[in-house]
Amino acid sequence: MAEKRPNIHPFFTVKKKKPTKSTVDAESSPDLSTSINDVNNVNTEEISDEGSSIVVVDDQREEDVSSSFTDDQSGKQLSKCELVCCASLTMYVPASASELQSTLTQDKRSCQVLWFNIYSWLTFCKTTKKLYCFSCRAAVNQKLHQPNGLAAHMSFTSSGFSDWKNALRALAQHNSSRFHSECLYISQQQSRPSVIARIDTASRQQQEQRRQLLMAEASSLQYLLRQGIPFRGHTEVEGNLIQLMRLRSADIPGLHQWLDNKRYLSHDIINELAKEMALIILRSICVEISERPFFSLICDESTDESAKTQLSISIRSVDACFGIHEDCLGLYELESQNAEHITTVILDVLLRCSLSLDACRGQGYDGAATMSGIHDGVAANILRKQKKAFFVHCNAHSLDLALQDLSKESIAINTAINVTKDIVNFVRRSPKRLNIAEKLSYDLSIKSSQLKPLCPTRWTVRASSMNSLLTNYQLVKSVMQEVVDQKGTSGVAAAGWLNQMENFQTFFGLKLGHLIFVATEELSCSLQRVENSLHDVLCAVNVLINYFTRIRSDEYFENFYSKLVAEAEYLTDEPRMPRNRRPPSRFITDATQIPRIPSTCTELYKNQYQNVIDGVLKALNNRFKQSIFPLLCEVQEFLITVANGSESDIIDKLCAEIQDFGWITKYIQYE
Repeated sequence: MAEKRPNIHPFFTVKKKKPTKSTVDAESSPDLSTSINDVNNVNTEEISDEGSSIVVVDDQREEDVSSSFTDDQSGKQLSKCELVCCASLTMYVPASASELQSTLTQDKRSCQVLWFNIYSWLTFCKTTKKLYCFSCRAAVNQKLHQPNGLAAHMSFTSSGFSDWKNALRALAQHNSSRFHSECLYISQQQSRPSVIARIDTASRQQQEQRRQLLMAEASSLQYLLRQGIPFRGHTEVEGNLIQLMRLRSADIPGLHQWLDNKRYLSHDIINELAKEMALIILRSICVEISERPFFSLICDESTDESAKTQLSISIRSVDACFGIHEDCLGLYELESQNAEHITTVILDVLLRCSLSLDACRGQGYDGAATMSGIHDGVAANILRKQKKAFFVHCNAHSLDLALQDLSKESIAINTAINVTKDIVNFVRRSPKRLNIAEKLSYDLSIKSSQLKPLCPTRWTVRASSMNSLLTNYQLVKSVMQEVVDQKGTSGVAAAGWLNQMENFQTFFGLKLGHLIFVATEELSCSLQRVENSLHDVLCAVNVLINYFTRIRSDEYFENFYSKLVAEAEYLTDEPRMPRNRRPPSRFITDATQIPRIPSTCTELYKNQYQNVIDGVLKALNNRFKQSIFPLLCEVQEFLITVANGSESDIIDKLCAEIQDFGWITKYIQYE
């Protein structure tokens, strides 16, 4: 041990050199190898041999290099030449045996290619025609280890080995020597990173892996948010997020351990991630809206299942390519439902989203007095702050209010809606009655379809619900009769519904309601399209008005009534006149006008038919004639005229008609 200590002492006293750019440049010094870039016309190829890199050089043209190379200043003999055989950072192995012919001595002995296959540390110098130990020479040249004057080691480190007669014995002795083992150990330790570097590398790898696992959790969370799926279940383990990540753990290494550690999976962290995703989306939407010159407000309030009133705020804007966009900014809880508080909430949201009220050019709300009141409503409050933010009553709400007005005035339509809702719910809410319907449909060979519920707050389900009841009219009557035969409280209710369905008046009301609601629901769907303009809305309303005006004719009614009577022949009783009831004589005066009583059933139902259509036309004309519509139509005509490049006289005339929108001329250039 005492003999080994001075040999390996320099390795622990000399600071380890990192393979940086400066050390590579320093290889041009006398104690280090020169750069490989100084050698021209050399083809190199790396061969892997027992974990070591070996350079094989095939030189066809090679400059003459002096066999005697020494340091000019010190005169010390160097162990490396300037060729690639010594300048390379890897062992040099001759490409073929012909390259070793120059080592042939007088006794017909030379270096053999087989030796390089046996000893992977051997390297050949083409200048001195000698062998060297690559590891030992590197350790000595870098002053990491010293041979202490041993000639056997000096020949493989500095002077070179060329005793081909005793080569096998010398190579074997050097391979098993302690000096060679120490040099190999020093080389391996020198190539290995330090403890601090290894700790730093392991820390970086762990951070990168955990960053990837966190992104996998965030992407799973993003998917659930995008699809509207809840994160958690009845238990934490059975939650959708945990189960989705367990499914993805088969493809993502380390994700299963991430779930077992339960880090970044608490409710607070998951909620914070979801909130940050929402804020990122909201910020990007606000940036896009702020880049457009103008926008309009769309707001509506509703109460959720927790009895909290929330205000939905959306922004409608137009981009540079005239594409219409409607973006929801979110739902905001209201502490009060008065107009002043709602106005404050809207202005606060616009301020937080960096949207100026000066760019607001429209407001769209429902018909509630709190929102659309002309004196103290939300629309009036914002209009005082921005005089160009004109209020437009929501067109879809206007159509729904028109149909509500119709149902209040027409007994036939009101009865049809109530009957449809009650009968469908009576059958659908009982599994027993649904089984009866399925069995009767099979036994009586009656074609049936699913009954669709009628929801009063949904605008486009009335026609489909009535149509499902009309399609299954015979089957529903059979179900009612079966429930009546079973008696009980349900049998009493079923008897009442059966009596209603056997009445021709009910069947007539359902058919008439279906005729009206099919047309109005098509208009409702078209009004809810984002790309609609005011001109499109008014054109669609006029088309519906023209349609109702056309079907009000006597010819259309006769066709409708004849088909109705033929269809109701086996479904209901025959149409008959109602009982004539005169008012008591004490209420009759000379000024009392007794209504004319129809003489036939056809005349009776004709009056009901035309009264319903007249009610629809009246409601549509009342709801879709807002005072702001003419001005907005003129603005739209002005924009279309300017875009088409019309004459300046026409444009000046239109500008005079839309003085309230004088700001628009600043953004439109025309000659």
